[in-house]
Amino acid sequence: MRGKKKKASSIRKRTAKLRPVQVAWMDHAMHSTGWVSTDNANKCNALLCHSAGFLVGQDKNVIRVSVNAGPQDENQVGDTMVILKSCIKRLKYLK
Repeated sequence: MRGKKKKASSIRKRTAKLRPVQVAWMDHAMHSTGWVSTDNANKCNALLCHSAGFLVGQDKNVIRVSVNAGPQDENQVGDTMVILKSCIKRLKYLK
């Protein structure tokens, strides 16, 4: 049994309070699990990551981005990621 398709306008209303964003941020990384030379250890770098979702909130240290948004009248989101502001390279607000 198939459910009714939701109109795009109802989806926009549902997520109106949540701003869609795209975030480029640096993540910590561990590149080896055993003993390595200091030369090889110095070749390891942090990783540039990209995330997109709805900006749920922020404070002075972090932003919170959720991949999924439920019914806005129920004020629910899912799969929320907390990203340190000090690790953010770029934050772009999407339309």
